[in-house]
Amino acid sequence: MPTVPSKSLLVRREDVIFGLMAAAAVAAVMITVASNQGYVFLLRSDAQHFYRVALDPFGDGRIFAGADQWTGTAYRYGRILFPLAAWVLALGQRRLIPVTLPLAYVSGVLLFATLACARCARAGRQPIVGLAALLVPSAFLTVPLLVPEFLIAGLVLLTYHFAETNRARPTLVAAAMLLLARETAVLALAPLIVPHIRRREWPALLRWSVVAIPLLVWYVWLRERIGVWPFLDPGHPAGRALDLPLRGFLSAVWRADTAPALMFAAGLGWVTIAIGAAVARWRRTPVAWAGLSMASLILVFGRGEAELPGEAVRLMLPAQLLIAVAALAHRSSDSEQFNADRGVA
Repeated sequence: MPTVPSKSLLVRREDVIFGLMAAAAVAAVMITVASNQGYVFLLRSDAQHFYRVALDPFGDGRIFAGADQWTGTAYRYGRILFPLAAWVLALGQRRLIPVTLPLAYVSGVLLFATLACARCARAGRQPIVGLAALLVPSAFLTVPLLVPEFLIAGLVLLTYHFAETNRARPTLVAAAMLLLARETAVLALAPLIVPHIRRREWPALLRWSVVAIPLLVWYVWLRERIGVWPFLDPGHPAGRALDLPLRGFLSAVWRADTAPALMFAAGLGWVTIAIGAAVARWRRTPVAWAGLSMASLILVFGRGEAELPGEAVRLMLPAQLLIAVAALAHRSSDSEQFNADRGVA
């Protein structure tokens, strides 16, 4: 990372305004759904597991008593950032988690939408264009489930903004938070790290290695507290989540006996990868490559995603969001004037 930080603002007022509009819209959907179908509807899919962790983020896993056999206690605790944010907002009070978990979720939407608008504005487009990134297919099928996909995509954009403006420490902090939200999001950091490997810039690589320390410390804590490493949790074996490329989840599109839901999800996976590759080739920006890197995880989706295609669609959301932002945030013909009006270099 360069050593001279930029003095450009992270976001501007109009970016925040549009981000708040997006967050308010999602909050309205959540309230409507909860009013009509009950709060439990928001806890479908993995949201129920994040809710349990938020109730007892430093517990020994007994909060998962009665859960199904494939839940995976240590595995669920391994992705701690989102439920921990809800616990912190609740000041450790369990009775407040039903309020603070949705608040953490909406905050993730706010973070992503605001940074998407800011990135479009820096590219010379109107900030409101960034809101179009929220219209990706997986978003329609995921909102308003209380899961951290928007938060993950927002943290990726935050990491890249800090990196692009040469702010080394904030970059590493944002990246560390990203890994605490989901360890597989390390794929999104590849476009930032690989160039240092190619140039054999060992000091830069040493700095990047610090990013993994908080996650490793948390894993050690879980090993002592629960008795198993998150990535070796027998309740959520890696063999169910991952498979050889093209052999598991994605192969459903050419099997005659595939159920319609799985056919749709696998087809969406192929489309996500194809569009990600096209946008990366077209835009050639770091965020475009980050989106494609995230989409590459779909190639190794395994039996678990094939059995629960809705989960697979949800897991595609961060990649789709990043790909959409990369496609939208390109310089238009009037970019110089627009950036001059905003005071952006």
